[in-house]
Amino acid sequence: MFMRTALLAAATAIGLSGLAAEPVSAASYSATSFYSKKGKQISSAGFSKRLRGYRNHMEGATGFRKNHFSFENSKDGAGNFTINGNTATLTGILRNADGQGFEVTINYQRTKNPGVYKKRRRTSTDDWSFFKMTSGTMTSIDGELASFDLSMIGSKWDGKKRRKLAAQFGTGANSRNRDLMGLFTRFRATEQDCDSSVEKCRKYNGSFRLVLTENDPLAAEAAGLIDDGNVAVVPLPASALLLPVALGMFGLAGGIARRRRQG
Repeated sequence: MFMRTALLAAATAIGLSGLAAEPVSAASYSATSFYSKKGKQISSAGFSKRLRGYRNHMEGATGFRKNHFSFENSKDGAGNFTINGNTATLTGILRNADGQGFEVTINYQRTKNPGVYKKRRRTSTDDWSFFKMTSGTMTSIDGELASFDLSMIGSKWDGKKRRKLAAQFGTGANSRNRDLMGLFTRFRATEQDCDSSVEKCRKYNGSFRLVLTENDPLAAEAAGLIDDGNVAVVPLPASALLLPVALGMFGLAGGIARRRRQG
């Protein structure tokens, strides 16, 4: 009887712990501006109000609207969106057509509650993932523009009640380019180091609408962007750690049974 009880307990422990073990994935994507219906790249980030300090466009620069900033205007020409398990990071140099710009860092945490999301008609959301923003900054790289702290616009009024919002990632997720991998993030930018009792602090609402292209895994790993070359990293299951314990329980039960027979 004791033998059967021990076997059942050990098997149950292994089975339950195995259910808790989930694979952790890592991937790196090059982030660029979304495309208009005419096939033109528009912008990486748009703002609801014009940022002070913006001048005229440079000839040939991307981003035809005055408040649009693009990763393509920087030397490297793209940002980077990196996923490591349940966390993600968006980084890069964002510039307007005059070359003014920001160093962008946004950190995300995966969420199971997407709330409402934005998509084009006939766009499948089967491969979408959702993230909440845990922190973010846009730091001025030339002193001509202010630096901003970023926070997520976490809800939206639909006329009846406020509904949760999250950053959306997946095929067609930038809500503009249905067949391309994308990212859409709404944010609120608040001016850093501003004393509202002395001056009017600048605040803007905006969004990132990005096209994502998967980076070469080996190159991304060499650059330190991901840890394991864009492959699924499966952690050691807790059941493996319990296996010695289970075997010990089997041995103990067997020993007790033998002594009872000999006695």
